[in-house]
Formats: sequence, C-alpha cells, structure tokens
Amino acid sequence: GGNVNKEFLQKHLEENEYNKIIAADRGLESLNKINVKPDHIIGDFDSVNKKVLQQYKNVPITYLKPEKDFTDTHMALKHAIEHGATQITIVGAIGTRFDHSIANIHILKEALENNVEAEIINENNRIKLINKDTKIKKEEEYKYVSLIPLTTNATRSYIRRF
Repeated sequence: GGNVNKEFLQKHLEENEYNKIIAADRGLESLNKINVKPDHIIGDFDSVNKKVLQQYKNVPITYLKPEKDFTDTHMALKHAIEHGATQITIVGAIGTRFDHSIANIHILKEALENNVEAEIINENNRIKLINKDTKIKKEEEYKYVSLIPLTTNATRSYIRRF
C-alpha cells in the first residue's frame, strides 16, 4: 500500500532481472499500470481494485484473512523465503503511513535471520539491514549513506571511503 513511482518501478524492472515477482495486495495495481504480470499474488485484498484483481485469475493467488498477525508485505516476504529466495527487493513499502513504513523495515529482520539479502527501495531510498562487515557502494541515484541501528545492540559502526 505504499507509494510507488510508476517510472521508477518500470526502470528498475527493466534494469534488473528477477526470477519471480510477487504482488502484495495493492502492489498488483502498480504492476498492472506498467503491464507487468506477477508470478504470484498475495493479500487480503482490502486495498486493491477488484477489477484489477479479476484480470489475474490465471496467476497463483494466496488469499489472506483481513484479521492476521502479519501484513500482506510480510506474508509475501515469508513466501519468497519459503520458496528459496536468496535476494529480495521490496518496492512500495514506504509511503504516507509511517506505521506501515516502520513495520516493513522491521520485517527485513526475518530475511536477515534466514540469510536472505533483502532491501526496500524507492526513488529516494535503499534500506537494508546488516549484521556483519558490509561494504556499501554509494550509488549515483542515492545522495546519502546512513548507518542507523535498529536495536540498542549495535557495535562498531563506521564509514570508510574507498
């Protein structure tokens, strides 16, 4: 349900190759706008246009109950991990609802615990959790690099230019 810049999404999908694309609830509308068919759809479908959902009857769909302990995005991440993903990119997880944005950052911890590299991206941000020595290459499209601990257990953080 986060904000997705259509041009950013289209460019990102053109420049990167993914084995599988999972649409979580309203994320289906973002893919539909750029004519990308997902490999799987997951959600309780409380925020997706029902007419858009009807267009994808031939795509595997996991229907979730609205009353659940996990968000649609979290369930999509779990699905990807359970099906052997080694890298996950989440687009549209940052938006106008801060509670959803912070919850989505926290679900990255599950990927980290399963040794799956995962990130949340949009046209302004690339968010990753790390728990070991990591080299981060500053990319042209992102102006800043910040290291922010998710817990109080963070130690030895530093930035060195190469």
